[in-house]
Amino acid sequence: MTPLSESGDAIRRLPPYAFLATLAVPFIVLEPAKLFAICWGAVSHPVQSVMLRLIAQVAATLTCERIFHVGYEPLMHIGWFNRPMTWVIKLRDLSAGPGQRASEKPLFPACARAFLMKWTRQRRQVVPSTLAIAALRPW
Repeated sequence: MTPLSESGDAIRRLPPYAFLATLAVPFIVLEPAKLFAICWGAVSHPVQSVMLRLIAQVAATLTCERIFHVGYEPLMHIGWFNRPMTWVIKLRDLSAGPGQRASEKPLFPACARAFLMKWTRQRRQVVPSTLAIAALRPW
């Protein structure tokens, strides 16, 4: 077993409120790092600030999402958490359209494909050849 699967099994065995505390740890650690990054950028360290902000955001997203998906079932046993979360999931599924769940709808690949097609079409039209530019020079 890998360390991630072992930690996932350990988290999955936790009671609901202990799991909620485990989910809160990345927020407690990484949210102040984001605030520090903003303050650091204000005192003339813009590059380091952006890098710290990006690292903290990616780390928070990856850890919280991983922990949430591992312990989704224990969280749904908490009544005050289950009601709003069910509402949010239903709202997300409604936004996908009739008869389709948002988790089944491949939004990003279709958007990325449309953007790339449009971008390559525009690029072919706009970018002239370097040889053509050199031929237009009078010297």
